[in-house]
Amino acid sequence: MKISHITQQNLYTIKGAMMDEGLAPMTISSQMAAYYSVMRMGIEFGLIESYPSVVIKVERSKQRLFVSPKMLRDIVKTIREGRPEHHWLTSYVMTQYYLVARTGEVLALTWDDVNLEEMTIVINKHIYKGKVLKGTKNKITNNA
Repeated sequence: MKISHITQQNLYTIKGAMMDEGLAPMTISSQMAAYYSVMRMGIEFGLIESYPSVVIKVERSKQRLFVSPKMLRDIVKTIREGRPEHHWLTSYVMTQYYLVARTGEVLALTWDDVNLEEMTIVINKHIYKGKVLKGTKNKITNNA
């Protein structure tokens, strides 16, 4: 089917078929992202002026999992007792816990980011797909 012939009804038919297969709303939304990407390219290339969309409700969990200080101690103890060669991992886990930072932000830290006199750690880069990129995911620099 030509992209200019796609209707909203076509999208609802596809959405319904995915729901019938038992796919989660988040999975359906992720798969529809490919459609929207192609359609945006269609506009950029001048093939279409607009495109239909479909609403996919994704309910986000309101429950958050928080790690208590006791749980952190248990995690560190498990790492230390489980594999002595992985002791370095306890530093990583504790750093991520106390900075409340993303994994890629902690992995990108260097000693230049640590100021022991000021007692701060500057988070101004992150690792994405194995490369160190400037800025954080939200383009915010945090001090802790």
